[in-house]
Amino acid sequence: MPRPIYISERVDSEAEYVGLKRPFRTLVRWLYPRADHIVAVSEGVRQSLGRMGVPLARISTIHNPADLAEIKADARLAAHESPSRRPFRIVMAGRLTRQKDYPTMLEALALLRKQRTLDVRLVILGDGPDRPALEAKAHQLGVADGIEWSGW
Repeated sequence: MPRPIYISERVDSEAEYVGLKRPFRTLVRWLYPRADHIVAVSEGVRQSLGRMGVPLARISTIHNPADLAEIKADARLAAHESPSRRPFRIVMAGRLTRQKDYPTMLEALALLRKQRTLDVRLVILGDGPDRPALEAKAHQLGVADGIEWSGW
């Protein structure tokens, strides 16, 4: 009896493989229907595969996990702090790779810190090959002191 084949798709293939769109689309149309099931990490990735010809009924979405109880508890604690003492936190989660476009977030952080009177912080949950370049860009923009690199 053959073993089941599952595919886990983690990127929006339409956006990621722009230069290879035609051969990649052909490969997806030929290979993915042979899988027993496909798992996408977001509804956007699922829809992208659907536009590439993969039947949506064969694709399930399983989102990346987040500890919502911990996030809500932190929010309740922060609500009791004085707004003037509490930093405004932006949280971004994902692999540190080109497709996640962290440089745009770093530039936005630099703009926010220039225009706002409150303390704006960025918490990055994740790691990846672009981390050294992103850390260098954060220093270049003068926002490195406002970033918490939490890793996984």
